[in-house]
Amino acid sequence: FLNNSKIKINPILPNFSFHYSEKTSIDKKFPRMGDITFDNFEIKFHEINYNIHKANYIAIDTEFSGLHLDGFRPSLNDSAEDRYQKLKKPIQMFNLVQFGLSTFRYCNEQRSFITDTYNFYLFPRLSGLIDINYSHQTSCIDFLCKNEFNFNKLYYQGIPYLNNHQEKLLEKKLKNQIYFAGIERDVDEKKIQKICSSITDWLLQVNDGEIYEIERFKDLSDTILHNELRKRFASIWTHQDEEKRNEYEATQFNDMTKMTDSYLGFTKIFRLLVQYKKPLVVHNGIMDLMYIYEKFYDTLPNNLKKFKEEINKMFPLVYDTKYISIEAKRLNKQMRDLYDSTILENLYLSLNKEMPKKCALFMPSIKPSKVSAAYSMRMRTHEAGYDAFMCGSVFLKLAHALVTFDSKNLYNLRQNNMNDYFQIMKSYGNKLPMIRASLDYINLNGSDSTRFNLKILFIKSKTEILPHELNAEFTTYGQCELKIYSKNIATVTMDSICYEKNYVAIAGSVSFIALIALKS
Repeated sequence: FLNNSKIKINPILPNFSFHYSEKTSIDKKFPRMGDITFDNFEIKFHEINYNIHKANYIAIDTEFSGLHLDGFRPSLNDSAEDRYQKLKKPIQMFNLVQFGLSTFRYCNEQRSFITDTYNFYLFPRLSGLIDINYSHQTSCIDFLCKNEFNFNKLYYQGIPYLNNHQEKLLEKKLKNQIYFAGIERDVDEKKIQKICSSITDWLLQVNDGEIYEIERFKDLSDTILHNELRKRFASIWTHQDEEKRNEYEATQFNDMTKMTDSYLGFTKIFRLLVQYKKPLVVHNGIMDLMYIYEKFYDTLPNNLKKFKEEINKMFPLVYDTKYISIEAKRLNKQMRDLYDSTILENLYLSLNKEMPKKCALFMPSIKPSKVSAAYSMRMRTHEAGYDAFMCGSVFLKLAHALVTFDSKNLYNLRQNNMNDYFQIMKSYGNKLPMIRASLDYINLNGSDSTRFNLKILFIKSKTEILPHELNAEFTTYGQCELKIYSKNIATVTMDSICYEKNYVAIAGSVSFIALIALKS
């Protein structure tokens, strides 16, 4: 046997690296500097780590491949547990396609909050070790298309991710040398056999110490090839760098950790967020947090109580700008002049327009970094990165408005005091709104809000009931839920405030001959 013979493997990109060079006209005009794909993830990782570490707070947003399943749609009658169970099923079925992350840190030199915003494309990679089911909902894909979502970046350059269970499964398969479980072996075997045949021919005529170089196949990973060749040929040593041969031999090229690390991908960013425990800002974020838990941590718990406990350990302080904007408007009359809608885009635009008029003194300045400069040139609503940026900006502006309008004068109005902002936001922390449910919010570290006293109106019409017309009548005063029983009979479920206003308005309508209030 030739004790010193070796095979040099010429390095190429890993087996799950893809290239996509086509650019849309929009991308050429407005380069997307904040886009993070598989190609630049490792390059940008340390920068992202630094910005997360230095941030005063971090805003996030997600885009996903599906939203609701039939039979799991929200209802006004939903309790907090009902809603959790309804969201759990589709979240386990669908996947994240984009993750937006925007860090906000105060810079004394510039007297401004500097934002670094990143837009991650996420796609679980097929490795032969973990083959993840991937589902789409037509309406969500149509929505993403209308908002110029780049599916080529998603599928060709998406960043992989694993949760704890998948990571352990991967490590187990690597340890047991199971490299091709779950996919057809013949394609990979043929490629490996071709390499092995060439090595066999070489060994028949080689002199001791000679080097044989192999051109790699693009879809065959380094770890698999090195381990497979060393297992088949005991008389050779494989390496990619002559200078580091001793290091490789000492470690027996134990590259399992490196391979696992590659497939962890975005999960490493999630773990940074958990590690640093910075205040997290979301907008209507219950689904965002549930997706994060399921895809990057572990299977969602069986009940809401356990989920709240676990997510609170990961992120001790979460602010939801949807909840803050609803509650602040209810409690403070002056806040009502700043915005009408609590939809993120509308909220962002309204605050930008109205705050300079009504609370301009010491209003915080927000400056996108070079990484995020494209977002100052053009709005990109429903792109996860831009939505995260809007969410973080809205949080800062709402905090400043609340300090400005503080009726009890507990705060000295001063420039960009983050401590004051966090203090006035204290009562809003860890509360996530429940839209179209029987309660206002769930509390991640306390008791949820009390359930509404829902009212049900029984309606009998002289003529055929047209659902869209009846729905238009009632939704004037708030959210309601319509159920049709026959051509002339229906019920409408609503909260007590909406009920009182609607009862007066609808009772006088000549189109109805009976209007009876029923207890919920």
